[in-house]
Amino acid sequence: MIPLVIMVANILAQTSAQLVVVVIEVKVVATVIVVVEVVVVVVVVVVVVVVVVVVGGGGGGGGGGEGGGQGGVERTGA
Repeated sequence: MIPLVIMVANILAQTSAQLVVVVIEVKVVATVIVVVEVVVVVVVVVVVVVVVVVVGGGGGGGGGGEGGGQGGVERTGA
């Protein structure tokens, strides 16, 4: 009777230990997923900001060039 109880206790102990490991692994995976999501969001935001700044800045520069060209035409009277 006692060996049976010990055997059952051992099995339960091993099972609970495995469950704890699985729970820890799940938490680690969930944390990694959250971190990856945050990194992806940050990267996307940075890329969007850079694209907007580059495209917007380039467009603004082009506008400045056009204004300068008109000024030159007025000065020379061409």
